[in-house]
Amino acid sequence: MRAKDYRQRAWNSLRGKWSTVVITFLVYGAIIGICGALSTIGVGAVLAFVLEGPLQYGLSVQSLAVVRGEPVLEKDIFAAKDGFGDIFIAYLINSILIVLWSLLFIIPGIIQAYAYSMTFYIMRDDPKLKPDAARRESERLMEGNKWALFCLHLSFFGWILLSMFTLGILMLWITPYMKCATAEFYDALIPPRAKVEHVPSGDDAADPFDHSEPDSATDPFDHGERQTTEKTDEPFYVFEEEIPRETIVTGDSISPNKNRKSEDE
Repeated sequence: MRAKDYRQRAWNSLRGKWSTVVITFLVYGAIIGICGALSTIGVGAVLAFVLEGPLQYGLSVQSLAVVRGEPVLEKDIFAAKDGFGDIFIAYLINSILIVLWSLLFIIPGIIQAYAYSMTFYIMRDDPKLKPDAARRESERLMEGNKWALFCLHLSFFGWILLSMFTLGILMLWITPYMKCATAEFYDALIPPRAKVEHVPSGDDAADPFDHSEPDSATDPFDHGERQTTEKTDEPFYVFEEEIPRETIVTGDSISPNKNRKSEDE
């Protein structure tokens, strides 16, 4: 799939859920803003750092719920309450490693930030994974896919420019839009245990920033098929580090290849 396909899927998934995700990001912004105000007495910066990872985890949980057709609630922002310790440790380790890599002229730090970018999604899908294991799994998933995700994020540049004319207010909508597009990208990297339900097409809202013609009808997205997760007590996907994987990046296409070899081969 191309960047616009991930954006389109995310846009359609957000239909009827915009108010919830915008309120969630307002809560996130308010918490971080309060921490910033407390910086004058010396505790705000520390508090912001401690809360940033768990809050980002909550946003990741909510974005996955959006794209998988699961219930979406404002309280998703506090989803880290049941595993706060592991989530904070994951954020702390990732932050330290990114800073160390950034000492090598910034670019290596950016590359590693993308390598670790799936950590919270993985921890949401498999809560039993420890922080270090989730980070390594993120590195494995993103091997060969970092450029593809970078191109996806870069495709939002026009939206971000447009937000400048609204004094940044538009970012309340752009940020969850980007987050859900990233969640769609993550879902394309893993073989989910999911069912495909038919969603009526025809009046689906299109990405207003994309004025290009739709691709051929062979795209399952054009047939109105969506993947929605069946609620189970088991992890959405159990990650296995020993399974090799490859990625195809050709022309204007940025498509993570989900083909994996089974252990029996």
